[in-house]
Amino acid sequence: MRIISGLLRGKNLLTPVDWDTRPTSDKARQGVFNILEHAPWSEGIIGKNVLDIFAGTGAMGLEAASRGAEFVGFVENNPKAIKILEQNIKSCRLENSSKLLKTDARKIGVIPKTLPKFDLVILDPPYGKDLVLPAIDALIKGGWLVENAIIIAETKKGEELTPPPEAEILREVSYGINGFKIMRLGNKP
Repeated sequence: MRIISGLLRGKNLLTPVDWDTRPTSDKARQGVFNILEHAPWSEGIIGKNVLDIFAGTGAMGLEAASRGAEFVGFVENNPKAIKILEQNIKSCRLENSSKLLKTDARKIGVIPKTLPKFDLVILDPPYGKDLVLPAIDALIKGGWLVENAIIIAETKKGEELTPPPEAEILREVSYGINGFKIMRLGNKP
């Protein structure tokens, strides 16, 4: 797996070989980021604060950083994934423009004063465990998001996901087995 575009283009990322995970494919990442960079409702990635939840290897958040995100937060609670993610952040030299939060996304609590609020959230939980909506609810309650934040929820292709009442679905796409629901919280002015 590698970074597809931007300053870190071509950078190889460590990936797990001995545990149950499914990092988002290069093709799927490319497609999602192309949408974010070109859709009329999107303000793009450059200068944005991005939160990669259920981060795994960190591929989505690291891709955002490569494409010009100002700051990237990573949320992960699997010890094996954390070890790989820490190595990927270090090899990309993003220690000063990122923060790894070793916690359950559903229990994230109130945003620390040392972190910025986030413009874009990427959620890539294990499939079939109903983790997306509880994580979004925790982010809203904890004050983690700017008004009109964009949320990208990755699910198994065809998996139903009703957005929270505060959200509208802007776009749904799929790449292979991956389905993506792109939502915006609140109403865009």
